Amino acid sequence: NAAISACGKCFKWQMAVALLDLMLEDAVVPNLISYNAAVSACARSGEWQIACQLLELMNSRRTVPDKITSSAIMSAYEAGGQWQVGLSLLSLADGIMWSNE
Repeated sequence: NAAISACGKCFKWQMAVALLDLMLEDAVVPNLISYNAAVSACARSGEWQIACQLLELMNSRRTVPDKITSSAIMSAYEAGGQWQVGLSLLSLADGIMWSNE
């Protein structure tokens, strides 16, 4: 998790996603912190589409997003110039259950 976070701080979103992929390949189960770090790495670089793919991956692996996930996704939309999409997501958020952790 620390390595994924470090990649994000250096705007190396590709490396952050690659590390997450390596975890999956090596049968290491990523946790919420792992996914949040990767989504945040994408957000810092404006890679909103990749961040959304990670959110879909989280859902498929039954990892419940939390407020940090939500914030990172919104940041990704904003950094990618897609703030309108972010606003649309916020309007739908009433029907989405976010973890309180």
